[in-house]
Amino acid sequence: MEEIILQVTIRLRRKETLIDQYVKDCNWVKKVANTLMEQLEKEGENIEGSSSKSAENVQQAVLEPLNIRIIEQMAISFDRDGGLINMDVNGEFSVNATTEEAARSQIIAPYEGECQFKIHPNMNKELFIDKHTIALREKNKTFPLNTPIQVLKWRILSQNENDAPLRVSCWPTVGSGGHTVITLEYNLGTKYYETHDLRDVVITLPIVAKGTPAATTEEGSYFLDTRTNHLEWQIPVISADNANGSLEIQLQQWDDTGDTSWIFPITCTFTSQTPLCPITVQDVTQNGAPVRYSVVKEFKVSSFVIGE
Repeated sequence: MEEIILQVTIRLRRKETLIDQYVKDCNWVKKVANTLMEQLEKEGENIEGSSSKSAENVQQAVLEPLNIRIIEQMAISFDRDGGLINMDVNGEFSVNATTEEAARSQIIAPYEGECQFKIHPNMNKELFIDKHTIALREKNKTFPLNTPIQVLKWRILSQNENDAPLRVSCWPTVGSGGHTVITLEYNLGTKYYETHDLRDVVITLPIVAKGTPAATTEEGSYFLDTRTNHLEWQIPVISADNANGSLEIQLQQWDDTGDTSWIFPITCTFTSQTPLCPITVQDVTQNGAPVRYSVVKEFKVSSFVIGE
């Protein structure tokens, strides 16, 4: 029986390896698939059909004449009281043309807010500023075929707490004999209630305790890694429906000095399909004719630290 299980495991791993390699080779497949599924859900489509139909839809999306990718990365830091120290967001807008017609297209991309934009020198800067349109500066030039090219980038710098998409606070209370209660709290930024869902949120803090800590929460779940002495608070989605949440940890410290500096730094990771910079794709045309296109948006955290 053990030998059969081993053979099945090896075959499954080989299949997983082939699947992973296929996904890596198909540029943007994962992101386009997520976008496609969300759009189908919004339109009330049944997305529980056969895998062959799903794969066919994904391939069609990947092979659109123009594929647009909007990506942001955020580095943010807070002090131990939860006050924002600095937020730095870097974004990029890239295009990948797969046909000659799409390689000559113009992209109408309205934007709002105070993002610090920089447009590629080969793009028409005046057209972007005046009409929010991304197009090549020289009409006889084209986008390279089947090669993603960055045409626009931006930066958001802020020390205003209202600009942070998520805030995490820590409230430690030390009682007699080293008994300690730690309350972690998160708050979704109020300006993002209606526009942003944060996904795969993981808040991690060090744990130094005698025995096994006890934790309770109504949002998500928690995992205690005894190898690294860290506790992970895992929340699948944070949105307007659960914009605030808390987790309480009770533990026994090794001494009764009242020191809680070991709690920090606290870190956090999450992703979103909505960038902070409110730039959208309204239309894509070539000589006035519409061009089929796909848009993939991604927001991810490169660094989120409290009390470093």
